[in-house]
Amino acid sequence: MMKKFSKIEHRVLIELFKASNYRLQAFTLSQRVMLPFSKFLDTISVLSEMSLLKTNGATIELTHSGFYLILSQKQHKTAIKEIPKDFLREGRISLNELYAPRRSLM
Repeated sequence: MMKKFSKIEHRVLIELFKASNYRLQAFTLSQRVMLPFSKFLDTISVLSEMSLLKTNGATIELTHSGFYLILSQKQHKTAIKEIPKDFLREGRISLNELYAPRRSLM
């Protein structure tokens, strides 16, 4: 059974997921999640014990377990069940009809 993550723990994992090579310097990561450094270190310690990230000197890296955990959560959240009504158009565009997209929908 998987532990429920706090918002802070989730933010740390997401920031590492978004980083190139899934790793960041500890200072950079703490600035991105905007936490006091003591709270940040506690969070890193908890996530390291769960084997979701690992530290290598001043670098913090997402492990394979952490990567797949975030990836599985993102797939569930980004699934589109239907097209939003703002994107639907009445009728079809004929081949000879000019079409310019509305800026408000971009």
